[in-house]
Amino acid sequence: MAIAAADRKNGLEFVVVGPPTDHSSALERMVRGEFPSTNIGFLGYVPSAAEAIRLVNVIASFSTIPESFGRTISEGMAARRPIIAYNKGAASELIRHDRDGFLIADGNVMSALEHLEALSACPSRVLEMGKHGRSRAEQLFSHQDFAVALNEIYRRVLEDQNMDVLSLSRRN
Repeated sequence: MAIAAADRKNGLEFVVVGPPTDHSSALERMVRGEFPSTNIGFLGYVPSAAEAIRLVNVIASFSTIPESFGRTISEGMAARRPIIAYNKGAASELIRHDRDGFLIADGNVMSALEHLEALSACPSRVLEMGKHGRSRAEQLFSHQDFAVALNEIYRRVLEDQNMDVLSLSRRN
């Protein structure tokens, strides 16, 4: 996506955040060798999510596996950042397409680039989507909602245990 953005000369800048892995190191070597003018920075490990999020206006989360929670997404939303993510796993439960961010088809980075270009052309839309994302995060992760959800989990676990005890007692 960063290479395509550099070819389009749209002024977008990209950063990769996270501890170096074999994959990210190989990617960095390839980008630096084949596309030295690409506008992508490999920052490595950043000590806190808040510090990493402050570095960007939009978060792209392209996990190759469907995440069950989506921590990066929820932290980005709480920090008022629009999110672009694949439409699978937690992303599809957290992000309201075209309101808090954008859900795209798995692997369709050109669609992501088009959304980034549109946001770049309209900074007020970044602020608006960020505001909606923050509101969504507060709604989904408030203490009250968390307590209700946790009570429901306990209720189901206890209900399942009671069913197991009843089945065992009927067999004996």
